[in-house]
Amino acid sequence: GGAQFSHRFAILYPHLISRLTVAAAGWYTFPDETSFPYGFGKAQFGRTDWGNKMRTRFEEFLRIPINVAIGKLDTQVDEATRSTPEIDQQQGKTRFERGQNWVKQLHKAARELQIVDLDINFYVLPDSHHDFKECVIKGGLDKIIFPESRMKQVFNQFLHRIQGKSDKIHLLGSRSTIHSKPITLPVASQQNTSKIFVNSSYSSKVITSAKWAFTTRRVNHADVAGLTPDVTNAKPGDLVLTSVEQINSHKCIQLTTGRPSHLYIGDLVVLVCGARYAPDQYEGIASIDPTGADMLAGGGLIGKMRYSSQRITRPTRLAPIGLITDTNGETLNIGNYSLTPMERPGNITVIAAVGASMNAGKTTATASLAHGLVRAGYSVATLKATGTGAFGDYNAYKDAGADYVADFVDVGMGSTYLESLGRITKGMHTLLGHAANAGCNVAIIEIADGVYQKETAALLSDKRVQQVFDSIMFAAPCAASVLGGCSTLKSFGLEPTIVTGMVSRSPLAIREVESQADISISTKQALCDPATAGAMLATIRRENHKTTLPQNTVTRAAFA
Repeated sequence: GGAQFSHRFAILYPHLISRLTVAAAGWYTFPDETSFPYGFGKAQFGRTDWGNKMRTRFEEFLRIPINVAIGKLDTQVDEATRSTPEIDQQQGKTRFERGQNWVKQLHKAARELQIVDLDINFYVLPDSHHDFKECVIKGGLDKIIFPESRMKQVFNQFLHRIQGKSDKIHLLGSRSTIHSKPITLPVASQQNTSKIFVNSSYSSKVITSAKWAFTTRRVNHADVAGLTPDVTNAKPGDLVLTSVEQINSHKCIQLTTGRPSHLYIGDLVVLVCGARYAPDQYEGIASIDPTGADMLAGGGLIGKMRYSSQRITRPTRLAPIGLITDTNGETLNIGNYSLTPMERPGNITVIAAVGASMNAGKTTATASLAHGLVRAGYSVATLKATGTGAFGDYNAYKDAGADYVADFVDVGMGSTYLESLGRITKGMHTLLGHAANAGCNVAIIEIADGVYQKETAALLSDKRVQQVFDSIMFAAPCAASVLGGCSTLKSFGLEPTIVTGMVSRSPLAIREVESQADISISTKQALCDPATAGAMLATIRRENHKTTLPQNTVTRAAFA
């Protein structure tokens, strides 16, 4: 009865309460006209009108922080649930349903009272039945009760607080024997308290206050319903609510709106669990330590850094709060919001932009050629098949005037590092299919990193993937990388049609290349020129027997 006593005491005496945690109550007092103790209506027994007394301070009760935590597997009906057809209809059949419905009713009441600063949270405890020990060990109940520390820290805080005085208490209610009655606990600091709400865009701090990273841009915020603290089970693509703990390399987060936002200690940010491969920065895996994790990319990846380039500082540190869940307690994953899968289209010319390494000039080359072809009157898609989610390349494609822009995030991957060749290939086919459906007759698809990177090498050497490409545009930073990269591509069975990149900025480097091989280097200015870009496309189509445009597409202007 501890959870039941606690929430009723808090409704009656909210001025005495600093924070309320209710764990797996069998049933609740709802803010409706049902007779007390099931509602605020007049009781069928006793002289005291407790329901009316609860009404008098109910608005004040809604203004205190309230956490409701229930095991995801706590669905067994027993004597403590007092199950009758009437109660089941009012509250739900199981503890899980009843806790969820009670929180929803509190949010509804708050809206009617126009309370905007609401802090009423619903937590789903993973792999937990109606068992206190299980809820703590598997579900992380202790982290909800004491959100900013582990038990050792809480104990030290308790020793400090008992030397002083406090006029408010934190009530913890649970049916478990160890907490079968209300107990006085230290008032935990609210600085890092996670604020996860059920089904309310009106009051949800996750939606209105947290900074959502660019990798989460396809997520429907209306689906956000709760939080599970068990971040150790995070999978690539899962949404993670975190707090900024220490600002190091990444001082900004790239927002879904396409702009950077400066980070501050204590900021709530939503990122995607994912791995990263970036020789100039970090290599990291999609693994989250509940005691602290790394921001692997400013576009919105959280994981564990394993290797770092000496040229940059340590990654920004994050305090994981939990995995974001829907109304069914399932973790939200960006894969749930992918574009509809499609087969590879045959009515679009595909140019693959690959490079010798990171920062070889692939994105500049992609944007430049896209710009030139758009000026020549073609309908152009710029796509990115592999890499790490970020808005830099995406915005560069947009700025170039591409008609359709998309990347691997749009097919459910925050990063393609350590993803299977099959999933990456299916994603590429889907991107091309949607580009064709958007009316594009040319697609330039960038493949991240260098030709020796694992996923890049697997793609380029796969014969089925090679059939997708009509042409290869190769970008390299220097003369040696041009010769070495072209040799590697040849070993894969590929011959670049266009060679460009950072090397094209140096006349001397161009001269070095041309003195060693029959290779012509294309500059950025040449790629942007509509006549040159159009001539390149005509050559590519002629070599691939695509001398005319598909019948279902037309160019915006005649190409001369």
